[in-house]
Amino acid sequence: MPRRDVDYDKIIIEPLSRANYSPEFNCDFEDDMGLNIFYHKEALAFHEEKLGRTHVFFYEGRIIGFVTLAMEGIPRKKLDESDQLGIHTRTYPALLIGRLAVDNEWRGSGIGTWILKWCLGFAVDISERVGCRYVVLQTNKRREGWYRRNSLGFKLLYIDKEDYWLFRKIDLD
Repeated sequence: MPRRDVDYDKIIIEPLSRANYSPEFNCDFEDDMGLNIFYHKEALAFHEEKLGRTHVFFYEGRIIGFVTLAMEGIPRKKLDESDQLGIHTRTYPALLIGRLAVDNEWRGSGIGTWILKWCLGFAVDISERVGCRYVVLQTNKRREGWYRRNSLGFKLLYIDKEDYWLFRKIDLD
């Protein structure tokens, strides 16, 4: 896919709605996680029922990506002691990146990394209103490397069958 130059100041972020849903959005290239089906068949229902809130990213009037966020708890026993907060609780509150996808035509342009950085900032913002100290996500073996290579500090939390759970402590300073 050709790399596109992106003026990130021109990206507009909106909550998914029936009014801004786009049937033209397509992320089916190497889509082994069912993201395209999720966007077209399930995202609106998840959003309306508040099971996950989907945010769509527009560039020049076109949806170029989306992310679905929810709350999650990371079991303390799954974290290495060095990654724990020193406060003994069964779970630590986390923002779950449930789904993250970029339109086929925008892959390789840095949009996915930009959306991931936006999620980290979002986690810091909500931590002022609700408990949130980590960001967590579930992916597969093929995509796990992308999350760890992007130098945003994601680490392996655990592997459950074919699911790779990754996490990152958020910076509150």
